[in-house]
Amino acid sequence: MLLYLAVGFLAVCLLIKLYILFTTAPCMSDADLTGKTVVITGATAGIGYETAMDLATRNANIILTARNLEKGNLVKDKIIEETGNRKITVKQLNLASLRSVRRFADEIKAERIDILINNAGTLEHYWRKTDDGFEMTWGVNFFGPFLLTNLLLDQLKKSSPSRIVNLTSIAHKWSELRIEDIKRERKVGSQADLEYMASKLAIVLFTKELNRKLEGTGVSVFVVHPGTVQSELFRSYPAWHPVCWILNVISFCFFKSAKDGAQTTLHCAVAENLEKHSGEYFDHCKPAMPNKIALDEGLAKKLWEFTEKEVGL
Repeated sequence: MLLYLAVGFLAVCLLIKLYILFTTAPCMSDADLTGKTVVITGATAGIGYETAMDLATRNANIILTARNLEKGNLVKDKIIEETGNRKITVKQLNLASLRSVRRFADEIKAERIDILINNAGTLEHYWRKTDDGFEMTWGVNFFGPFLLTNLLLDQLKKSSPSRIVNLTSIAHKWSELRIEDIKRERKVGSQADLEYMASKLAIVLFTKELNRKLEGTGVSVFVVHPGTVQSELFRSYPAWHPVCWILNVISFCFFKSAKDGAQTTLHCAVAENLEKHSGEYFDHCKPAMPNKIALDEGLAKKLWEFTEKEVGL
């Protein structure tokens, strides 16, 4: 009996692995980005690092953001060594601090920006606040990128046709969003996934409303699910936590590599003739249907107005 169960389990695992392999769509564009400047947040590891590495091979000028400049410079050196592209700059940015976001935007205000990739994200196990009073997951995943994007819009418009790529998660499909609950406090770690999913739904709503506001400017905006990827998303969890043990095993066996996870981001950043899909949600390098809540224009406008006030725009 145990043998049959083991064989069945292995068969299911194999089917899942094959499904992931065959649904991993690569970015097929060979676009050259000579003369183009790309800003990538969270580029020191995982999907952000692989995105930066690929764009460096396309001759882009790349501005990498990092909370830790020492780590950022190590990544910069590695990208230069691997690609030969020396047009890599590292700037300090902590998305959990609106002051840091404003300082970063001010530092690069003279730069041409052709592509902005809001890649950085987190899932916080413990309740803690940012310097500005937001729950940390919300601050890093939503409020910081919202402010950053708005502060860089003039540069993106001047460089049009230009693009913005926001990373979300398929987890947004299982979430709801009540704006009045965004700033409520929670104490239980088990609710961390709910905050994460809601913040990712907010990113999709933000993208939809941003697209409406950018109509006619030549700036296209996309929101992407990278797939279920091996990443440092759960770095805030203590090493002894059972979630870490379970996810480490599952991710090793079934999750996409970070390089595979970067493909949809790359597709939306560089693929030709995507402008007609501006504002859409992408999965496996093609448009997909998001959570139906994300199609609520009224909610998207309310969220925008609420966030504008919260970040002081």
